[in-house]
Amino acid sequence: MIKIVKKTSLLMLCVVLVLVCFTACNKSEGEVAADPYAAYPEKSLTLVVPYAAGGESDTIARPIAQYMKNAGYTVVVQNITGASGNIGVMEVYNAKPDGYTFILHMPESMEIYAQGGDLPAHPLDMMKMVANVVLDSGVINVAPDSKFKTFEEVIEYGKAHPGELKVASTGTMGYNQVSVESLYGDLGVEITYVPYESASKAKAAIMGGHADVYHCYLSSAVHAAKNGEVRPVAIGAKERFHLLPDVPTLVEMGHDLTWGFHRCFMVPKDTPDEIVAKMEEAIQAAFDDENVIKTYSDLNLNAYWLDSEGLTKEIEEILPKVGKAYKDLMAKQ
Repeated sequence: MIKIVKKTSLLMLCVVLVLVCFTACNKSEGEVAADPYAAYPEKSLTLVVPYAAGGESDTIARPIAQYMKNAGYTVVVQNITGASGNIGVMEVYNAKPDGYTFILHMPESMEIYAQGGDLPAHPLDMMKMVANVVLDSGVINVAPDSKFKTFEEVIEYGKAHPGELKVASTGTMGYNQVSVESLYGDLGVEITYVPYESASKAKAAIMGGHADVYHCYLSSAVHAAKNGEVRPVAIGAKERFHLLPDVPTLVEMGHDLTWGFHRCFMVPKDTPDEIVAKMEEAIQAAFDDENVIKTYSDLNLNAYWLDSEGLTKEIEEILPKVGKAYKDLMAKQ
């Protein structure tokens, strides 16, 4: 009997040890599965800015990159210019989706080039949204001595004089023209779009009386307004901008119209969600830093945070409208 007890005890001990080992192994495997990217990042990150150094996209990206460096990341900002940002976009699109290459760009601009055949796919089929840091809303400006005191007066004149209202902006058949034509079309106003090769020349057009209205974006409008070069009469945003507190939004004027650029960070489409979450967390920490916010404010930029989920939702709502506006404009050509 004694021998039987010992053998039974030994057998039970072996069973217990096997169960403990199995449980421990499963727990270890579960922990790894829960965060297979715990060591990320293990090497330097490349942040692509698809425009020249010193430009607006560059000045938005670098404060975030600098904060990430201070937090222990190694971030290399790479300016890849050409084809209105599309060369840089393709560089990121073709990069390995491992979280080590990301871009600061505008999905609205990408949508136009996708519709025009200059990009291979819809922005959300090319990139995964990580976070938004600046909302660069459109601004409608007139000359300081313009006969138009309000945007409603601009609309009234445009309706009474079809085709005579001259609206200046930059570029042909890009997002600027699409947004301008769409805006006035929605308001029932026939305009003459006057394209210029640079914002400075478009601004000079209204200052010299060669155009009635000048469309640009918040940072440019604030700078020009401070210098007395333009008088903003409306903002294409849902809320007023604190640096232009007296300028009404189109929404509060009764026009459910907005336009502008989401200046946001994106990664290749197939980047794992776990890595996107880690990148989002690092970018948010940078965005929340008072020095980054001050830098944006000093540059007249509208700091506007959206996480990956919120940004994706907004872009999903906006891009179909942008695409339709582009198709409508093309149909008129």
